[in-house]
Amino acid sequence: MKHTIIHPKEDMAYNIKENIFLVLDEKSEVISHAYIYQSFNVFQTEQTPLLLYFYIETENESIKNELYQKVYERALEIKKIYPNLTARFYTTCETERDLKFLKDRHHDDASVYYMENKVEASFQGHISLNKVLIDVADEKVSQAYIETHNRLFVTPMNDEKLKEISNHQHFRMVYYYHNEAIIGSSKVYLKDQKGYIETIWVDPKYQGQGFSRQIMADIYQYFANLRIDDLELEVWSINFKALKLYHSLGFKKTKIHYDTPSIILK
Repeated sequence: MKHTIIHPKEDMAYNIKENIFLVLDEKSEVISHAYIYQSFNVFQTEQTPLLLYFYIETENESIKNELYQKVYERALEIKKIYPNLTARFYTTCETERDLKFLKDRHHDDASVYYMENKVEASFQGHISLNKVLIDVADEKVSQAYIETHNRLFVTPMNDEKLKEISNHQHFRMVYYYHNEAIIGSSKVYLKDQKGYIETIWVDPKYQGQGFSRQIMADIYQYFANLRIDDLELEVWSINFKALKLYHSLGFKKTKIHYDTPSIILK
């Protein structure tokens, strides 16, 4: 198949044109595409703070190989801009075919796990934190929360997503305070008859002081009061601090949500 791979003329969908690759057929019509998206995240991925996610949309193996080479070369270009940061070049695979394509290229696993635990009403982390409910309907408050979320987490949040999440049964989103300072937050709701922890975070300035366990104790108590027996969450396998916390509380990995093969670029 005769085709040409070009960049778009303008930036698209919050990404710069140099990171986007369009495949045109002989009639100059777009038949497939790929992109790479860069972000920085010390909170979740301290060891690889420069994150280079790529996506390839095509069923044609020959074109897929060409597009992969394009996004990989672009990843190396971006890495040169940040020589002091270790980068992770990765994607998510939803099919065996995708995994097969990458298995000889990407050897570092960065999968997303589901983890579950029982709600223990007797779990008594000492709670010295005050908490305030976050009102999603308040535009100023919700925007401030979204900005904080997007600074800390890889998966971006926006108004539409936040409103969709807030429609879940028993939705609760709170800020936690210590000495009048916001030190963290949690967002939980009921999902498939289980208590689901969407996010939990502690400001890096206050980490290592036991606040994560206090927040988890508050979440346990919230669902215990609702007579919910099971808790579930998702966690990135390379978020080592979070994994350590969840394992210490008895959470067990139940399955892989996303296979995420990656390469470390140093």
